Amino acid sequence: MNAVAPPRRRWSVFALGADLAFWHFAMALASQQTLIPAFAERLGASNTVIGLIPALLTVGWMLPAVFAAHHTEQLARKLPFIMRWTILERVSFPALAVAAWLLAISAPGITLALLLLLMILMTVVGGWLMPAWLDLLARAVSTPIRGRFFAVANGTGSLLGLGGAAAVTYLLDSFGFPNGYALCFAAATAAVVVSYAFLATVREVPGPPTTPRGNLIAYLRRLPSIVMENRNLARFLIARVISVVGALATGFFMVYALKELRMPDSAVGIFTTVSLFAQTAGAFLCGWLADRRGHVATLALGALFSSLAAAVAIGASDLASMAVVFIFMGLHVAATQVSAMPVGLELGPEDERPTYVAINNSSVAPFALVSPLVGGAIADTWGFVPLFILGAVISLGAAFTYVLFVRDPRSLAARRAT
Repeated sequence: MNAVAPPRRRWSVFALGADLAFWHFAMALASQQTLIPAFAERLGASNTVIGLIPALLTVGWMLPAVFAAHHTEQLARKLPFIMRWTILERVSFPALAVAAWLLAISAPGITLALLLLLMILMTVVGGWLMPAWLDLLARAVSTPIRGRFFAVANGTGSLLGLGGAAAVTYLLDSFGFPNGYALCFAAATAAVVVSYAFLATVREVPGPPTTPRGNLIAYLRRLPSIVMENRNLARFLIARVISVVGALATGFFMVYALKELRMPDSAVGIFTTVSLFAQTAGAFLCGWLADRRGHVATLALGALFSSLAAAVAIGASDLASMAVVFIFMGLHVAATQVSAMPVGLELGPEDERPTYVAINNSSVAPFALVSPLVGGAIADTWGFVPLFILGAVISLGAAFTYVLFVRDPRSLAARRAT
């Protein structure tokens, strides 16, 4: 296969960035931090069920990668595999638009079940495709500029999302429940269609020759030894686990505002807007930091922002103070979006990139499943404030763990090269 010509490679970088930007635009229109929990609450979901939503979504993004990586590493080309299966990833939004429009009033329980099933479908397929998509991206975007790539792509998505957040505010204020939510899901559908169109124009850069990896069972058995033989990787994964557990309160900020502070549905749009402003500014800050100090420093900063969000929520009592919570949460999301995925590309050798992406994602999946459920149980039993205190303390611990015990893999690679 001939090398991709530079102009065509530059287009592929642009198209991959546009794919990511419009995907994040869709995520802003149907935000997992604001709109999805609010929709579930309006359908009558308990705090435990609302806590289950981010748990299932996070596990969906993370866990399938460990099973997909074995298959992904043996694919000569990743793009056809991605294009074929990502359609299932994107069908959830139009289905949710129809369900909200037709079933939310007459059958809220069925609608809630569909919400859970469709979001699980989206994230499980997305998690299955993650190693292939990141490997495709790594071939097109060189290591020194990956922080800026994710910053520009995510920042552009957040900027687009600001207009979407204004639309969310208008739609929910004007049409309420459930029609306003249906229109938000319909707008997200349009965004993922545009994302898919850009992805289809990517020209895949050739990768190294593929080699047989043996059967899946042998492959899975090998993964623990990779972690045990690399102490820095093990410490990094511990910090990731602490950080994921520390975010157990983030799915309840919007619920707290609606249930305890009695805010209207239009507050969902206001807080989405505030969060997106923070995500936009945070994306460029974190991209700059990641390219100069590495992704570990960015993840440490993200954990600190998570701690600050929960700490402010402890005393929040009105719209202004809750807006500060969502500013810090938006900064936390920005740091995660810029560095949580690409750091996996730097943890191991090029020919095993999907494996290290899988280790980075899947090792924290069980904790991502359990911690929001624990958060929901705490909120139901003792209230939201103890939950926010716990989240603030654990997230702060994650930030210290990153800073004190983890070396950035990029600096270690540079040291080995000298």
